Amino acid sequence: WPIQGNYMILISSNLTITRNLSIFNIIWQSSLFYGNILALFVFQDKEYLDKQSRTTVILALLGISASATLFLLFLPTPTSSDGKDVKEDYASPIVALKKTWEAATTKYMLILFISFVFMGFQVCFMSGVYGSCVGFTKQLEHSEQLVPLIGLIIGVGEIVSALCLICVGKHVTSWIWGQTVVMIVALVIEYSTFILIFLNLPNNSVFGETSDSAILPSSWWNAVLA
Repeated sequence: WPIQGNYMILISSNLTITRNLSIFNIIWQSSLFYGNILALFVFQDKEYLDKQSRTTVILALLGISASATLFLLFLPTPTSSDGKDVKEDYASPIVALKKTWEAATTKYMLILFISFVFMGFQVCFMSGVYGSCVGFTKQLEHSEQLVPLIGLIIGVGEIVSALCLICVGKHVTSWIWGQTVVMIVALVIEYSTFILIFLNLPNNSVFGETSDSAILPSSWWNAVLA
């Protein structure tokens, strides 16, 4: 991610950075879409995941990952706005770490650190914890098959949100309250989702399979909607 983010910054300008990062985010999040479609069909109507099914999914994803890594070799050299190649900084690792620390301890980076921590918890929860909790909740019919479906819907949501940023990116940056409105809308949606998850899943679903009831009757539609 740091390397890809650095490359995106080098090939973008102030006017194109939002668009380029949104396009990158769409391509990146599409992995949730395709990967979970594969898992959904491979694991369909299976109560237990046999070795052949697991091997098929792992090898398919491994092949895609290897191909994507090879594509990085064909990326062009970043150029500046005047068409010249961007000069590389050949500083030693110690110097690079020192510069990184100096940047990380600035006032604005320390403020952003709070949001970075929140994003880390969010990614961990949505990519690992939530799907497992749904799969462990036996009050949900065919709960194991819901796991790839939820991952698929998360990917669709990420792609749609990135498309929205591409469409309204210029308006957001040109309006003084644009970023604030986007953040408020995103927080309202996210907090509503967390509340729905809290009401729909039993407390001990995070630890393993359970037949306990949640605050509300566990619903297939609520699990997918959240």
